[in-house]
Amino acid sequence: MSKLYEALQMELVPPESGGNLRGSTMPRLAMGSRQSMEALYQSLENALPGIARKVVLFSASRAGEGTTTIVREFALALSLVFRASVLLVDANSNHGAARAFGDEEALPLPNLLRGLQASDAEHAKQPGVTVTFFDPEVANGPAGQANGGSSLGDALREHFDYVLFDAPALGSSAAAVSLARHVDGVVIVIDSERTRWPVVENTKKAYESTGAKVLGVILNRRAFCVPNWVYKWF
Repeated sequence: MSKLYEALQMELVPPESGGNLRGSTMPRLAMGSRQSMEALYQSLENALPGIARKVVLFSASRAGEGTTTIVREFALALSLVFRASVLLVDANSNHGAARAFGDEEALPLPNLLRGLQASDAEHAKQPGVTVTFFDPEVANGPAGQANGGSSLGDALREHFDYVLFDAPALGSSAAAVSLARHVDGVVIVIDSERTRWPVVENTKKAYESTGAKVLGVILNRRAFCVPNWVYKWF
């Protein structure tokens, strides 16, 4: 399992208006996160070659690892830096990603998909972030199917450059693994100061048991015990 990138503690920034072509409030990128998000983008591009529009799931072993913060920042970077159309699928019961974008009244994913099928697909590909809700408990039922029985991921990539699933931690919802069949790959977020590798390995195996491709891990809140000036000597 490869390491996608190592992220320092990131600062949450309150939402401010402007810049979102979807019509809802667009927060700013957190200070110092742009470089990390650009590195994550390049890593995912390299990990999923030949897939023009990507569907990626972010999850963790347990709650509090920082998954929602990272997905939020990555969605912003994709939109503002890479000018991509992004769908952020909030699959958490607390709807943290939707609150971060000031979009608590976003449509459930099946409703959004029906609206997209009836709209101009090219118009939906304009840069911006769209937020939607989805319950992982129903991912394997009729609500988890698009027209013709295709997966949600395949249907959604027709309308968005990137689809990001903010999945609940496996410790909070075992149903999170059911989302994996809709995506191109899974990224596991780790709080590097408190999560043990055997726990991460169990999470990796749980996703791989569904046939999902685990792309790597993100070490979040990594502490550098050696002062930065020391690294200049090497």
